[in-house]
Amino acid sequence: MTTYYCSSCWRELPTEALGQHCAWCGAPTDAPGDYVDKLIRALQHPEPSTPVRAATILGRLRDRRAVGPLLAVLRTTHDGFLLAAAARALGQIGDPTAAPTLVDLLQRGPLPARLAAVEALQRLGGAEARTALRQAAVSDPAPSVREAARALVRE
Repeated sequence: MTTYYCSSCWRELPTEALGQHCAWCGAPTDAPGDYVDKLIRALQHPEPSTPVRAATILGRLRDRRAVGPLLAVLRTTHDGFLLAAAARALGQIGDPTAAPTLVDLLQRGPLPARLAAVEALQRLGGAEARTALRQAAVSDPAPSVREAARALVRE
């Protein structure tokens, strides 16, 4: 059996509500947009693993429309797993405008997010990324981040 959810309030919908309006928030249940648009909306889903999954898929799709929403995730969430997934996705997409936010994440984020930021910055390349990686290689408080950054700086 398939379960459907409102893409605005994320409440479960009965099948007969499809193509109409959500009984809870009034949003149309046939929300416009393609797959990427729906994944972008899923970045705000209240169930914790759904935004992580959405960010992961957005990175694999490499669609630049996801850059702004993924950057917003990095600026607003405190969930280390979501931060890491969003950072990895930004690295896969490869948009250089993500570099300043990823550098900030590398300097201030929780451990899983800092490790993902190292990977993403290496993929982005550029002077700002190289400088941040060199700094992390010597000054990050976590040995795993220092080691990961060092390995990339040597390449």
